[in-house]
Amino acid sequence: ESQDRRDAYCTNWRPGGSTFTDGVTGGGMTGMMVRDACPFSCNFCQQSFLPKVPTVAPATPTPNPTSTPSKPPTASPTGSTQRPSYDCVNDENYFVQGNPEATCLWLGEDEDRRRQFCAAAETQLACPQICGACCADSEDYKITTNLNTRKGCRWIGKQSNRKRRYCLNQNNGRLVKAACPLSCDFCFEYASTSPTMAP
Repeated sequence: ESQDRRDAYCTNWRPGGSTFTDGVTGGGMTGMMVRDACPFSCNFCQQSFLPKVPTVAPATPTPNPTSTPSKPPTASPTGSTQRPSYDCVNDENYFVQGNPEATCLWLGEDEDRRRQFCAAAETQLACPQICGACCADSEDYKITTNLNTRKGCRWIGKQSNRKRRYCLNQNNGRLVKAACPLSCDFCFEYASTSPTMAP
């Protein structure tokens, strides 16, 4: 019975407004068949008229990175040719191997002796200026001149006659060249420590 109804009505034009006039009845038709208005009941559902379900592509996993770093990692340093950083003051209370006569200044009196003992890290720490780790004048040290005025190391270094007059002498409790090594040209080449042997 349902099929008979579909056959009887679905292919008929739907009456309605006066879109156009058929040649038989003269009645106003809508320009739409019943099957167009009732596609489901008339089994007239066409694929092109069905609502489209959006298709979403499955998310693709991010590929594993294949590129290598543009620059290789920086290798750890294997050594340094720079002098170690010390406070540039010789320890006046340091004695090499406990000998009270073997002071830092005593090391500086002989080059072979200086290089021999400055190879020990302990001596370099105690006598950085003599061992050549640094060379700097004392900012606080002042001499008393022949005119009874107080002058610093830089004043001595400005003239060679001042160096000759003061650098090798004691003044205000210190040997002047020990307090003013840079101005008195009492600097030394760096004596590197002996390499440490691995156990």
